Formats: sequence, structure tokens, C-alpha cells
Amino acid sequence: MFVKRLIYRRPSLQPLIRHCSQANSTLNSQANSASEPTFDDDEDQKPPQKLKYRPQVKAVIDAKLTEDLSSKTIVARKHPGANQLKATLLPEHIAATFEKVIGDHPPKQLTKDAVFLDNYLKARHAPAEQHEIRSRMKAIQLEVEQKFNIDTSQLSEDDFRRYQKNVDAETKKILKSRVFAWKALEFDEYRSRMYLFARSAADYAAINACLKEIIRRDPNFRPASFFDFGSGVGTGTWAASNYWKNTIYEYFNVDSSGPMNDLAELILKGGDENKKISLKNVFYRQFLGAPTTSYDLVLSAFSLIELPNRKARLETLANLWARCSGYLVLIELGTNTGFKLIHEARSFITSLRDDDEQGEGYLFAPCPQEGLCPRFEDENDKSPCNFEVKYFPLPFFNQNEPRKDKFSYVIFKKNGKREDDPAVAWPRCVRPTIAKPRHTFCRICTKEGCLQEVVFTPGKHGKQAYQLGKRSRWGDQLPMELEVVQKDENKE
Repeated sequence: MFVKRLIYRRPSLQPLIRHCSQANSTLNSQANSASEPTFDDDEDQKPPQKLKYRPQVKAVIDAKLTEDLSSKTIVARKHPGANQLKATLLPEHIAATFEKVIGDHPPKQLTKDAVFLDNYLKARHAPAEQHEIRSRMKAIQLEVEQKFNIDTSQLSEDDFRRYQKNVDAETKKILKSRVFAWKALEFDEYRSRMYLFARSAADYAAINACLKEIIRRDPNFRPASFFDFGSGVGTGTWAASNYWKNTIYEYFNVDSSGPMNDLAELILKGGDENKKISLKNVFYRQFLGAPTTSYDLVLSAFSLIELPNRKARLETLANLWARCSGYLVLIELGTNTGFKLIHEARSFITSLRDDDEQGEGYLFAPCPQEGLCPRFEDENDKSPCNFEVKYFPLPFFNQNEPRKDKFSYVIFKKNGKREDDPAVAWPRCVRPTIAKPRHTFCRICTKEGCLQEVVFTPGKHGKQAYQLGKRSRWGDQLPMELEVVQKDENKE
């Protein structure tokens, strides 16, 4: 649009542009029905458009926070809703073991294969359901039959058999090109180390960000037990032990890959199989099993996409929710596929809680409300609800600058009530903040269940609200209530 406005300001190019626009209108009128009106780029012939306004909002800040900001007890960049995430670095005692655990595999080749694996994981789609495949196959088969355009009533029995065989072959060929061929990944000894190089730093950063969200809003939380489904190389255990090593007495890790479990255990032993793990009671299993024991902190990170169908995902989520007695943390890649899986989990866990007679627990983060997700329901918005973390890559990549990675997540708290958590309804920044001179753009998700862009200025919202908005980052909460100021809709 900006480029187009600049071009229109050039008088020498206006006749050419108008001619192209008129030609385009003519082609459109021939392709569409003659009753549909068309407009060229002449300003006089455009239908009048009603001006659109951003909703005016009033920022209401808690009196205690207002006093702390005024007395500079709290600075705006460290306000109660700020996660204050910096570029994450793997724990030194963990990173120091990597050279020992790769064995005889050359680091250069591992690094090259790790880049390929990372790109492949981000391009994956969730497995298609059987009813979806059958529905698509019927539609494609009808499309192929129309393409061939053969009157089958005039064919002999042998010709009809050959015709049907050709239709089936063409249908399968087109179906294969349109439906993602999902396969469960099998991690042997080498592929486990590929994943260690490809995703360990980014996965650790995402898990660390989610745990910091819990610590920021619930500083008294002291988990005594930790359960990690799809534990992989052990990034969940690294992050949990980094904060609660003195309180967690059991780490229970479940991963279907035996070599992956062996690698995770070897890392915790410092790369020496003869050493003991410094953490208390670390267990590894390959199967989930029945939920006979509850855990204070339950995690599933980047694992739901590895399940073969929706039924398996929902059964796993129900199992994890039954095990949880504190917080349930679900994380996936920040792709459209990852966001859809998180949204599916969000809806299912909410329904499980609503069906429960006790109705315990609530949606802790990142959503400020438990209704429909406005980004998922918006058909015009194809972007996922995700958040960004920065992390330092492994030294094998010869890169000192931090990298960025996106993830989608949801956190449920089981032993609590929503009304007892005042911060749960704070609006959250769901896109990067844009700071300009004397005004700041914040794209937020609100407790009313809508996506909204608020332009904070010192004059309209006050100096403190302006500073809070300016210092907030993608993923932070705004510690305030936003009240929409009604405006005359007929004003032009």
C-alpha cells in the first residue's frame, strides 16, 4: 500500500496505472457475472467508505502499583507483568558434557544433519485423521473423473476396469501430493544426538520461559515431584532442576525411544556411565502407563505431534491431567501446526475441568480468558498465537550471537481458583511492541476474548500507563485493566 501511494503521486505514471486498472476490471467483468459492479482506480467512482476508528481505552492501574511507580520502587521495565526474558544459555555443567556424549560421531557432520532435522521438524504437519483422508479422496476422485470426462456407460467391462484403475492411480497420486505423509520419528543412537544438537538449546529456552511465568506469578510454588512426557534428551529436567533442585525429590521421564533415554541419563551423569546422577530419584520409562501417582509439575514439551491421531492425543492429555496436582505445562513449536495442537489441548482440558463435579483448576497462561481463542476463530488471520525466545546456540555452530525461536504453549493450574489470581485477567502482548516517539503500539489479547491494538500516549492514558506499555515486550502482561471508551459511531 505504501509503495502504491508513492507511485500514484507521480503524474507521469498515472495514465499507465489507470489503463492497467481498467484492463483488469474488464477481465474481471468477463470472468464474473455481468451483474457484479466493478470500479476502477478513479477516486470519484469509488463507493464511499466509512472511516474506522481504533477503540479508545482507559487504563486503570492498581493504586499500589501506581504508588510504587511514582516512588520509583518499581521501574517500568520490571513491572509485575514483565517476564524479563533474556537470551537463554544452557547450564554450563550440561553443555560441558556434549563433547563427551557424542562419542565417535564427527561434530561437523552432526551439526550439518542437525540443521536438516530442525527444518524438517518445523515443516511437519499433524497426522491426518482417517475420515479426513477418505473425504479428500472422494473429492479428488470426483475431480479426476471430471478431468477424464469419459462416458462410462459406453465402455465394455474390460475398458471400464482399466478406466477405474487409471482413476484410482491418479487419485492416489494427487492425494499423496496434497496430504502430508506423517510418520512417527524413530530416534536411534545417532538421531538422538542429532536432536541434541538441533533442538536442545531452543527447547530449553522455551521450557525455561514457561517455568519463569509460573515463578513470576506464583513465587511460593515449590514442587516436590516432576513428570515429563516426551522427555527427549532431558531439557525439562534441566530446566526444573535449575529452579527447584532442592525441593524436587522425584523426576519421572517418559520417552518411547530407548536410545534417547540412555542419552538423557548419560548427560546427567556428566558423560561418564560410571558416575551417579546428582539429582534425587531420576527415573526413565518408555511407556506412559495408568495415572496412579500425582505430580506437582507435569510437562509435555514438543511431544503431542508425535502421537498418531487425535484419539491418542486426547487420551494422553486426559492421563496427564489426571496425574497433575499442581501445574500442567504444554508446549509445541510456534508453527501453525503447533498452535492447532495447543488449541486442541486447551479446549479439551477446559472441557475435562467443566465436566468434573468439583471443577477444579483454571487456565493459568497465556490466555486472559477461558472462552474461544480469538486468533483461532478469526478466519482472516492465518497466523498462529506464538511467542518468541532468544537462546545461545551450541558452540559447535561457531555462532556467538543469540538465535530466535517461536513456541506456542498453555499452562493449567489444578489446585486453585481463577478469582483468587488477579493477574490472570491482565491483557497480554501477543505481538511485538512498536515504540514510536511519544506513542507506543501494543497488540494485545484481552479478558473479553478479543485481539486489540492499543496506542498508548502520555496525554490520553497517563505517563505511567504509557511507560508500562512502552517497556512491555512480546509475551508480557500489562498490569492494568483496559476499559473501552464508547465513541459516536456516526462521527466521520
